[in-house]
Amino acid sequence: MPESIRNWRLTDKGIRKNTKARAAVELYAATQMLKKRKRLMGKVGEIERNKKRRIGARQFPYIALLPYFIIYLTFSAFPLIATVGISMTDWTIGADINFVGLKNFLTLFTDKRFLTSLTNIFLFVIVIVPVEILLGLIIASMLTNKKMVGKNVFRVINFLPYLLIPAAAGVIFGQFFGRQTGIINRVLMSLGMLKKPIFWTGQGVPARIMTILIVLWKYCGYTSLFFIAGITNIDTSIYEAADLDGITPVQKMFKITLPLLKPVMKFVGLTTTINTFQLFDELVMLFSTTNGGVKVGGPQNSVLTPIWLMYDTAFSNVPRYGYAAAIAVATFIVISLVSFVVGKITGKEE
Repeated sequence: MPESIRNWRLTDKGIRKNTKARAAVELYAATQMLKKRKRLMGKVGEIERNKKRRIGARQFPYIALLPYFIIYLTFSAFPLIATVGISMTDWTIGADINFVGLKNFLTLFTDKRFLTSLTNIFLFVIVIVPVEILLGLIIASMLTNKKMVGKNVFRVINFLPYLLIPAAAGVIFGQFFGRQTGIINRVLMSLGMLKKPIFWTGQGVPARIMTILIVLWKYCGYTSLFFIAGITNIDTSIYEAADLDGITPVQKMFKITLPLLKPVMKFVGLTTTINTFQLFDELVMLFSTTNGGVKVGGPQNSVLTPIWLMYDTAFSNVPRYGYAAAIAVATFIVISLVSFVVGKITGKEE
């Protein structure tokens, strides 16, 4: 408060008689009111800014994910929905598209080629998935052993087959398993294990064996990487405590390593199952004929897979897009169910 006002005896009568004092009091009161209003407006503005910041922080994750959702809807969700729609039609080249409902799916139950493809793929899954997991675990155990020399070099070599494109892998194995000049036949005959060369690509059982071997060769390195990551993340103090208790390496594997690798085991089991169901490129290259064609399904359809059957149905001389879409949808359902079962088995608590 100004000195002139503070020294003035502020009575109602004195203020009314002295205009100067009254004006000073009014000015002081107005100034104080403006200051209070400014402080209040500042607080309101700060509240609004904080509110905008909170709203922006909440919206940012959705804005960041928007490009992914656009790409997903465009290239995944829409094609999937479109495939389901096409599967309920009889769409073929040069004919009108008619809605047939579930007719294509009912036909699948009596289609011998489709049933054969399911039998083949289940056989591959039953053999490949456990063997690949076992080999991947053994390789990972070796490559994480502290006493092993040159681990990094062997890790690179172990992963190289996975980097090959499927077509190249098919060509390589085609040379290895050739009937007349294949290395495998030559080695087996030189050891006296064979009297005549095996026609690997012309007989059912050898063709399946060759298919299983190429899948294991290509994907074991990929599988072992996940086990290597899982093993290296296990706290070493657990193994040190086990050493003090006199636990053997085998007991460590079953009592410590495997239980702690359950999440990795579940992931590997699912990815291996899905990769096996998607077998296609390697088979096409393995069973290509000398005149440039492809023997669809291999000998006696012994290696025919649902994906290969879908491709052949859609892009054969008489393409049937509606029926091929039905095969794709049915395969998707089978993969989902099998993956669910594999996930339950590999992730089962003791």
